[in-house]
Amino acid sequence: MVGDYTISRDGILFACGAIKRAVESRYDFVVIDEVGPLELCGKGLMPAVELALASPVNVLIVVRSSLKGALQRHFPEYEFVVVADLTQSPSNVSKLADCKSREVATYESPTEGC
Repeated sequence: MVGDYTISRDGILFACGAIKRAVESRYDFVVIDEVGPLELCGKGLMPAVELALASPVNVLIVVRSSLKGALQRHFPEYEFVVVADLTQSPSNVSKLADCKSREVATYESPTEGC
C-alpha cells in the first residue's frame, strides 16, 4: 500500500524488467511513467530509473509538477524541464519529440489532484 493505492509487486518487477531490456537494447527513447513518491523513497521503479539515467539512451520521465523539485534534488546532475502540462495544454504532447539528447523531461500528470 502507498497511501490509498495498492502497488503490484509483479507489476513493478515487470516494469523494471521492461526498462532494463530497453536500456540493454539501446532503444533510442525510453519513457518512464511515472516517478512518484514511492520512487522518490528509493523503491518501486527507482532502480530502473537510475539504470536508465546512467545509460546512453534518451529518457523521458513522467512526474507530477509537485514532485519535480524532489526529483531534481535526487538527481542534481540533470536539468529537469516541463515539456508539457497535460492538464493545461494537451496539444503540446507532440513537442515531446523535440527533447534534446540526454535531457530528462517531465510533464504534469493529469491525476495531480489524486
